[in-house]
Amino acid sequence: MKILTTINVTTIMLVLLTSIASTSIAAEKSTSSDIITPDIEREDTDVPRIKTEDFEIGAYAGVYSTEDFGTSTVYGVTGSYHFTEDIFYSLTIGSSTVIDASNRTSVMSNKLSYLNLLFGYNVLPGEVYSSAGKAWSSSTYFVGGLGITDINNSQNLTIILGGGLRLVPSKSIAVHIDFRDYILNSNLIGRNKSSQNIEITAGASWFF
Repeated sequence: MKILTTINVTTIMLVLLTSIASTSIAAEKSTSSDIITPDIEREDTDVPRIKTEDFEIGAYAGVYSTEDFGTSTVYGVTGSYHFTEDIFYSLTIGSSTVIDASNRTSVMSNKLSYLNLLFGYNVLPGEVYSSAGKAWSSSTYFVGGLGITDINNSQNLTIILGGGLRLVPSKSIAVHIDFRDYILNSNLIGRNKSSQNIEITAGASWFF
């Protein structure tokens, strides 16, 4: 009698274990079949890039602040050559005026012009997305170089430091926002003095 009881208990346990195992396998299959794998077609985005060995010409306008004097409009043209995606050289020619509200006798001419040769380096390349969902290549860059500033009928050697932001909405067009600090000696106040003239401009350029 004890042997039959033991056999019955064993049989019941085997049936229960088999039922549990079958339920677990069925649950796993059900879970696997319930998982939805998204089928997303990704579109390749063609982001405009600055090609190496490209020439770039452009024009700009903004404000030029002469130390000890006022701020006036400045405009000019620029030409650049890109050796790589990060390194470029620029030649800029600009013109402005010196506003002398005090009518100083030391100011013989209110015309100001400059010619600069700059070395530039892109430090933060990236992408900007427009409201239309298009990706524009962008880069922040620093520039430095030497130039000649013709001010008050005197040509002055000038050190230029600055930086800017470039946006490239197409493969041939770029938009720029630039900051420059012109460090030079001038005689605008009647004696030779070192001054720092600040310039902020915006412009557009064309690659070819």
